[in-house]
Amino acid sequence: MPTPLSALFDTALAVGDWRVNELICLVQDRQYCGSLKEVSQLLGLTAHYLGKIFKQQQGVAFHRFLRNHRAKKAAELLLEGHTLKTIAALTGYENVSNFSNAFRIVYGAAPKKFVASALLKRDSSIFTPLIPPFHK
Repeated sequence: MPTPLSALFDTALAVGDWRVNELICLVQDRQYCGSLKEVSQLLGLTAHYLGKIFKQQQGVAFHRFLRNHRAKKAAELLLEGHTLKTIAALTGYENVSNFSNAFRIVYGAAPKKFVASALLKRDSSIFTPLIPPFHK
């Protein structure tokens, strides 16, 4: 008796879909900061499908994964003394305002307040987002 299609789909997700793994690598290597729609076209998938398999495999929506990854990189750059404009550009934001809003969502503080607080703490806990990655 043939294996049901749903079982094959679940098995593929359990071992990790190569397309999701490739997307994560692109983001982590800072080669990609765009939308799910753009990368799904490169992979020959719909954005909806890629988003679905990403969330099933990673437990978080792609846009939240990307935002959190960008915020963590931004936090590192902030502590190195880069300007907000430079950080926004390096992390894929169109402007400082969009960057600051996304950063505030992840860390619960504006970038400059984050730096002031980090300098007082001087430990690695500053990179832990204040909210879980699945929060809006």
